[in-house]
Amino acid sequence: MNDSQMLETLATTDAYAPHEPLPASTWTRDTALAEIERRAIMQTEKRPAPQTPLRRRASGWLVAAGAAIAVFVLIGGSLWLVSGTRTDVVEEQTVDPWQRVGESVMEHAVGMFDMTAVGSRLFAVGFDWGRWDRENGVVMTSENGVSWVRLAEDDPALTLGAVLMHAVTEGGPGLVAVGAGCETAECAVHPTVWTSVDGTSWTRTPEDPAIFGDGTTQRGAMYGVADTSHGLVAVGSIWYWTVDDEGIEVPVSIHPAAWISDDGITWERTWEGTGSVFDSVDIFYDDIAMRSVVEGPDGLLVAVGTTLDENGEDIATVWTSIDGHHWERVWKSVNGPQRERIEPGTTAFIPGTEMLDVAWGERGFVAVGSEDGTDAAIWQSPDGATWTRIDTATQSFDDIGSLDSVAALDAGYITVGSRAWINGNRGAVTVCTSPDGLTWDRIHSITGAYASGVVVSDDRIAISGGTRDGRSVAAVWTGPRFDPEAPPPEPPMPEN
Repeated sequence: MNDSQMLETLATTDAYAPHEPLPASTWTRDTALAEIERRAIMQTEKRPAPQTPLRRRASGWLVAAGAAIAVFVLIGGSLWLVSGTRTDVVEEQTVDPWQRVGESVMEHAVGMFDMTAVGSRLFAVGFDWGRWDRENGVVMTSENGVSWVRLAEDDPALTLGAVLMHAVTEGGPGLVAVGAGCETAECAVHPTVWTSVDGTSWTRTPEDPAIFGDGTTQRGAMYGVADTSHGLVAVGSIWYWTVDDEGIEVPVSIHPAAWISDDGITWERTWEGTGSVFDSVDIFYDDIAMRSVVEGPDGLLVAVGTTLDENGEDIATVWTSIDGHHWERVWKSVNGPQRERIEPGTTAFIPGTEMLDVAWGERGFVAVGSEDGTDAAIWQSPDGATWTRIDTATQSFDDIGSLDSVAALDAGYITVGSRAWINGNRGAVTVCTSPDGLTWDRIHSITGAYASGVVVSDDRIAISGGTRDGRSVAAVWTGPRFDPEAPPPEPPMPEN
């Protein structure tokens, strides 16, 4: 990347910027490249798992979460602030069935990327700002979906170097989170795993360069993780770099990648896909990656993400595995050749599409994403091998630029997405449900926000994401569980 390309990239990419970014005149080449890398990672998903020590832990463990914890608790109609041993009545609050929760705890976080449910308990992960170009991991939890606690705020595993927690699941010793991190303020990020027994303290797994990359010639990130019958499976990408004759670090290629672990602590990099060359400033690191993975019937693993076609365009991609070690790319489409450009909804995999998340339910696999960043995209498969692109133009997605996450309900599916980008901001989160993955209804909209994940607990639905009003601020919303085969609830009246 030459200097003009570098400056253009800085000028045109959404920054998820620090509250007080450095003026352009102060950028050095090294700091600018680090910032581009950070922004690329930020352009970024969840499943209950078998019995773990976390499930067996008494529900009152949060009482001992530590003096640094602050939580808003909704009791009756009053909102109480609990910080250390001090308790104060803050204000009265009334809520509709869909509500933003934990607002005071999350106000210093930039984004919450993902959540997992352990019974009725929710855990969310994301990041906030340390130094202007380094991030801290954020872990939050709630016993009831309404009252939220920030955990491990000063834990060195989440604060040293750079920490970007992209996904979390129940598994291993209790919880397993994956993302990207490095050990110092100057290093480049590489795939990173954290584990915790209960969420209150975290440990970074031993970072073998052969498995996770060395942060120099091999960098990368993990974007999804699932606890499966084969073990914990994580997916993401590996980025290869070199140094040119002038001593400047130069990106070379990007490869989708998968990892597997029996316990969340010891990992093996099991697979890398065909690499795509860094040949354009328009190609960001997470464009080429496995983004999400889920286990279906008979132990079948399905991962979704994005690669490049022969013309250098993004193209939605599905991979399957029967053991987590060996992966195959899926090409089958019931509605047209793989690369034939015809009307949306009539072919499953076309250039300009990306898959961001996948879920499995009674009616099969459902994947969600976008086309050209401006139109929602949904795919359905009964078996993981043959996929149908759902026609979203005639359903509830006319103003949605991207569907960011999908989860299975007791009978059906739920997906969340955001309106297309307008002047760098997403206008609203949209919640849609389906009984079969084929027909969808919009049930709710949340204005002034964007979505990153959705999870279904024992008693509610929760959405992770953030709001955009000059800067990104983390947010979580919860709503009622319901049967998608029943008539959808009436959305709340717009505020005056």
